[in-house]
Amino acid sequence: MKSPPVPTRVLVLGGGYVAIWLVRQLRSAVRRGEVELIVVDQHNYHTFHGLVPEMLTGKIQAGQIISPARRLFAPGRFICAGIERIDVAKKEVLLHRALDSAPLTLSYDHLVVNLGSVDDLTRYRGVGEHTLRLKDYFDCVRVRNHLLAMLEFAEAEPDPVERRRLLHFVIAGGNYAGIEVAAELAEFLRSLLKTEYPGLTLEETHITVVHSGERILPELGRRFPQLSEYAATVLRKNGCTIELGQRLASATPSEAILSDGRRLATRTIISCTGAARNPLLDQMPFERDKHGRLLCDAFGRVGGRADVWSAGDCGAVPMKNGETAPPLALYAMQGGATLGRNILRTLQGRSLRPYAFTGMGDCCVLGFGEAVGQLWGVPLKGWLAWLTWRGCMVAYLPTWSKRVRTLLDWITVPLFGRDVTSVSGDAPHMGVTRELYETGQTIVRQGDVGRVMYLIQSGSVEVLANDGRAGEQRLAVLGPGEHFGEIAVLENRQRTATVRAIEPVAVLRISREQTQQLTASFKPFAELTTARRGVNPSEVDSSKPVSTLS
Repeated sequence: MKSPPVPTRVLVLGGGYVAIWLVRQLRSAVRRGEVELIVVDQHNYHTFHGLVPEMLTGKIQAGQIISPARRLFAPGRFICAGIERIDVAKKEVLLHRALDSAPLTLSYDHLVVNLGSVDDLTRYRGVGEHTLRLKDYFDCVRVRNHLLAMLEFAEAEPDPVERRRLLHFVIAGGNYAGIEVAAELAEFLRSLLKTEYPGLTLEETHITVVHSGERILPELGRRFPQLSEYAATVLRKNGCTIELGQRLASATPSEAILSDGRRLATRTIISCTGAARNPLLDQMPFERDKHGRLLCDAFGRVGGRADVWSAGDCGAVPMKNGETAPPLALYAMQGGATLGRNILRTLQGRSLRPYAFTGMGDCCVLGFGEAVGQLWGVPLKGWLAWLTWRGCMVAYLPTWSKRVRTLLDWITVPLFGRDVTSVSGDAPHMGVTRELYETGQTIVRQGDVGRVMYLIQSGSVEVLANDGRAGEQRLAVLGPGEHFGEIAVLENRQRTATVRAIEPVAVLRISREQTQQLTASFKPFAELTTARRGVNPSEVDSSKPVSTLS
């Protein structure tokens, strides 16, 4: 009896827009048994970034911007795993699962590289430690909870200086993402402070957009400078400050430092300044463009090979106008459709079709009833642009369930108000994190509650005490390898001294819980932290309750 033909295995790395639209082209072939389709991603959901600003401000529920991967990629097979290694010579990909890093090797006949991009943590000092980013879904949820937490903290804060710091929101980047976040945040504060936070006033809040160019929305402003100016006018009317020709030079826990040296007191820096290519691309022996994307031909093939394909963030696919498709969602969608069709045509022995999409338009929402954009070269602003944007958002949400639920949120929020629940909990005080401080910045303050200790990685600090009579007196200077703050943590006390950076300094911040556990179970750490206190390390008992004071 003749055995059935073996289906061609198409392995897709990454579950982004390229994968979604590629799967739509291959569904019939999968059902016929001609193609075995496998999509691999470390998350079992897809994040729709077009509605992130509305999610941050509670206009839609957090779950509306994610869709289940298994529904998006059916009838293909979905594997939730991380990608460890890509071997194009052997036509194999090594995966690992998050639970215990157990390996899994998959072979392929056709490989689609759709790995997306990663956060660029090299743009300025402190971007990885002290900025909030919007690349990953959990990052977005963190930003949403952080914004609400700042309002909660500010309403209870008696110090007007710290109150202003808590209510100052700095956004790095005047691109579409940065401007939409600023506009939604301004509308959010106007609507929320009237009803939910009676102890705060709109005059106390401040939103600053920091942009390196001469005008915001450079992608739109190059063709339609009047739209860029209109957007800036709307933002300023709504209380936003726009710092043009400036970059962030450094981000710290309490300040955003601009390239001209000015310091903005803030507890919130949202970074929308761009992304870097996925480091897995470095494993592939293919030529890259100046932005790090794989060079593709007009059909989406990589490096002249007939079995490796790419588009979107990872693949530089040439367009008819001589440019390459930018790493934007609409171009990635059309790129995925092109790859899917061309893989089918390859299997059928037919000639391939080049990537034909050259753009439809773009839009930036500036709040309720306000937006700027262009559709096939026609400039739009105000209500017309806003309604066009809403229609596009609904149309491009990947599932009908999310479209309906998003529409319901838009309808019910004016009736019942925004969701103002913050679930951040004690996360900022847990674990070990790295922090950066600039010259003159205070790291801990005398009298504060001691919930963390610090180990110095680089730079130096001065320890100062104020007895109320002689003013601040320097007690010590500490450098790399030394530590401070453990006395207040381990002895249940308030801080007995202030510690200030003498020069740019990097420290490891260790929470109270981790400090106690390490002191009780790791003898060298116990000797390190108890030496100044005159305590025998063997007498430290982590089971004793800790008071709420420190």
